[in-house]
This record gives sequence, C-alpha cells and structure tokens, in this order.
Amino acid sequence: MKLITVFSILLLLSCTTLHSQLFVAYKATEGVSAAKKLSDASLTNSQLVGVVTLGDTSSALQLPINANFFDYTSGKSDGWIYLFRGKSKTTSSDTTLSIPIAKLPIIGFQTLAIDLPLSGIGNLFSKDSVLPNNFLESDKMIRNIQATADYKLYAKANPNPKASFVPVGYTPFCLYFPSNSPIWRLTFGGVGTNGTLNCEVHALTGEAKCTAIAVGVNEEISSQYLTLSPNPASKSISLSIPQEYYSPLLSLEVFNSIGVSMNNYSVSVGLNENITIPIDDLHNGVYFVKYSAGDIHTFKSFIVQH
Repeated sequence: MKLITVFSILLLLSCTTLHSQLFVAYKATEGVSAAKKLSDASLTNSQLVGVVTLGDTSSALQLPINANFFDYTSGKSDGWIYLFRGKSKTTSSDTTLSIPIAKLPIIGFQTLAIDLPLSGIGNLFSKDSVLPNNFLESDKMIRNIQATADYKLYAKANPNPKASFVPVGYTPFCLYFPSNSPIWRLTFGGVGTNGTLNCEVHALTGEAKCTAIAVGVNEEISSQYLTLSPNPASKSISLSIPQEYYSPLLSLEVFNSIGVSMNNYSVSVGLNENITIPIDDLHNGVYFVKYSAGDIHTFKSFIVQH
C-alpha cells in the first residue's frame, strides 16, 4: 500500500473526542522503512542521519495535533521524525529531508503534512555520518537510562521526569563518549524540578551514562583545565584557565542541552586573564561550553537562569 498523507483525516477529526485515539504508538526503528521509501522519492542515495521525537509537550510546545509523544515506560511515541540526507532529484544539490511519520490503525505508517516546532533539527547531527538501521531501540534506551544510579536518585527527588526532546544520531557534541559518536541524548528537567539530569546512551553498545546538575547559587564548576563561574548565571560566565593549560589562541563553543551549537568564539587571551562569555541572549536552561586549545578539549555545563 502506498504511503498517503493524512492531513485531511486529521483536520476532519481534530474537533472530535476520537482525535487522541488516531495514533498507534511505536518504537523508533519501526518507522525507518516507511520513512526511507518517502526519502527515496525525493533524494538519490538517501541515508538516515538521525531520528527525534518530542519528550514533553505539556508546557513550552503548542502542537497542531493532539498526540501523545514519547512514553517513558514503553519507549514508544505517536510520532517520530526521520532525517535523511542525499542529492535532491530536482536540483541535484545536497539536501536534508525531515519526514514526520505516524502510525494509524488499519492504515499503518503514514507521513504527516504538518509543521512541528523543531527548527534547526538538522543541526543536532554530525555532517556526513550515517545512522545504521540497527541502532539501539528506543525502549531499550530508556530502560538503560532508568537503570543508572544517577537516574534513580534524580527520579526520587523529581518523580516522572521528562526531557523536551528524544534524539538519536551521530553528534559532534558528546559529554561521556568520543565526539561524533552515535548516541541517544536526553536532558531531564524543567519547571518544578530540582536541577537537571543529563543522559547519553551509546546507540550501538547500549552503554548509558547520566550526571545530575543541581541548581545552586553562585556555584563554581572546576576541573584540571578550567574554572567556570558563576553557576547559575544570567548575563555572563567567566572562565579561568590554569597556567599549565594556557594557550594564547583558543576556541570556545556553547551548546544547548540537546547538542545544538548556539555560539562559538575564537579568543586571544593573555596569561592569567579570565574569559568572559555573554549569555544574556540565551533562554533559561542547561548549556555546555566546549574549551579547545591545542590538544586539550573539555566540556563544562552551566545553567542560565534569568
């Protein structure tokens, strides 16, 4: 059966009480084949680079459909977005295609002709990296996260924690694994929570690692490479670099909690000088700064709280 667009069906039922029963939840790998058929119609040599769904739609995100997205018990979602890269069949240019897929009773997998609030989604994933079809399934991913000691402690203080987004793919920004590793990344937190929990799960091995960040007052985060303060911060953060790791030329890059680069800087700094990074244009949340100087590369997290 050919894939058909269900937009007209959604419009017809949008005002009915049956609307929330339109969708059948499914795991991330189950929709790959349906999405690939659609990408092949528009792209030559289309390759899967990433998959993402919404993890929490109860607060910040207003959706044009009444759907339940990621379920933290089953690891299923009413809809996943599949990203493919390839050559456009009409322009022959390199193209990234985002394909939202839902599963309907009887009909099966269909594409949704709607715009979800996920601008810049392609920036989540590394260029030229291909996600294998046998990546770690979403139900195993969430079970591995929930089995970690850090998650258990965090969930005890913050019952039923949720992440805004649930993405998987190769990413240039990894906290616990080498750069350009295939990972699931979830950042739990939000209004009413005590701090934030950052989790990554390797999408091939299944190894899960999590770290909680408590919301403190004027807290410093130190390492052998640098000291970051204040934390939380509202206008700027300051980095202090030990003399033994000093370099006159260095680079800094700020990422948000799901790995999207927000700002980057090339810095020339004198010995024993602090580096000030403006953050007043960032929304409240958890961010990471990547410090690079020669062979030294390290990440530090900080919280923006206006």
